[in-house]
Amino acid sequence: MIKSVESVRHRIVIPLKKTVIFVFVFIAVFFVAALITVFLTKKSYDRFMTTAEDYISSHQAASSLQEGSDYLTEQLRLFVYTEDIEFLDNYYRELKVTKSRESALRIIQKYELGENFVKSMENVLKISEKLSLYERYAIKLMVSALLEEGKEFPVPEEIRKMRIPENDQKLSPVMKKKKAKEMVFDSYYISCKTDIETSRHSALTDLMIDADSRSVSDRKSLQKMAGITLSVLVAMLLLSMLMVSVVMYSVIRPLNHYLRNIQERKPLDYVGAKEFKYFSSVYNDLWNAYLQNEINLKHEAEHDPLTGLINRRYFSHLRHALEYSEAPVVLMIIDVDEFKNVNDRYGHEVGDAVLVRVSNILSEYFRTTDFVARIGGDEFAIILTKFGADIKNSISVKLENIKAALAESTSEIPGLTISVGIAMSERGFPENLFQQADKALYRVKRNGRNAYAFYDESLDRD
Repeated sequence: MIKSVESVRHRIVIPLKKTVIFVFVFIAVFFVAALITVFLTKKSYDRFMTTAEDYISSHQAASSLQEGSDYLTEQLRLFVYTEDIEFLDNYYRELKVTKSRESALRIIQKYELGENFVKSMENVLKISEKLSLYERYAIKLMVSALLEEGKEFPVPEEIRKMRIPENDQKLSPVMKKKKAKEMVFDSYYISCKTDIETSRHSALTDLMIDADSRSVSDRKSLQKMAGITLSVLVAMLLLSMLMVSVVMYSVIRPLNHYLRNIQERKPLDYVGAKEFKYFSSVYNDLWNAYLQNEINLKHEAEHDPLTGLINRRYFSHLRHALEYSEAPVVLMIIDVDEFKNVNDRYGHEVGDAVLVRVSNILSEYFRTTDFVARIGGDEFAIILTKFGADIKNSISVKLENIKAALAESTSEIPGLTISVGIAMSERGFPENLFQQADKALYRVKRNGRNAYAFYDESLDRD
């Protein structure tokens, strides 16, 4: 048995020469393997960077398209309100020469970052182009009025050839100007601008989802190749300390740092070689864009998409946050009177315009430190937390002004009335404050609406 073991041991002894050859072969194999893994890592890195750069370029182009549309709106409104021909020239220079909207869309179509994103941005341009036709008619009315008043200035060929319907031809210069000004702020115009913004937000969401999906795939590939590279380099460390030292300093250290930051969802520091620093810069740009988009999504989750006011979800969060506050709190609950009849008689588009008008007037008359919310279909709420001793009189004055503003009808929106219930707490937002304001609101409705009432204890006996 011993001889057998010794015989086996004798057979497995490897001569030094063969050992050296094996070591060199082993080193060569691992060296080739290292080259392959580095190449594949670089390829994953390039793919990751391409996705990042495409995302950033597409995001910037989407913003440029929106900015182009907003610039046209800005120059149009400045023209119809100031009658300064410079703004008309700016409008047509952007529309016919600069064409930043079309240029931005061509950039978007250049990259392949989601079919839904491209279609949404094409839809943004279509809406913007449709709106520009409406804008140019407003320009036609304003130009016609100015020419009738005797002003002389070069008129764009397109505007000169545009025909004005017979009804508008009969308008005086003053009425033409008035109509032009109304057009750039009417419900159709605002609706188109809202559609543009909504489509852009939808497109950016699609872009973020597609880019994030590709980024996750590329990041996993990069992490996998980095892991393989690490294994190869550790094996080479056992055979060549010098080689591993160089590789550890130039590749492994920054890779481990980046992987750790990626896993911890942190931006990357600028460490390692020039290529890695460039990688950090591109990755951080993508990361910042991602964080900004998260902020935008958070804003959309907390605000009503129609009116821009804080929504019921955030209002409930605010109630709980103020529950144990030491400061006094005022709560107002506001209902639009006969809102269902407005919807039934004029249609939902007018109904939406009514809600937007109410929200705009409430926001105008209350401070930026007050919290104005839409908590239901036609139900609004306002929380006041910083006020003086004469708060009741201040609220009464504001509500009278608001009622007067809402009572004025426009060509698109009828005059409105509101009912308001008000409750006050000397400290914080207690659980029954909402019920108290609701009881005050109920008294107003019971007494014929179009008024406001402060809660008092007599309401508990009604």
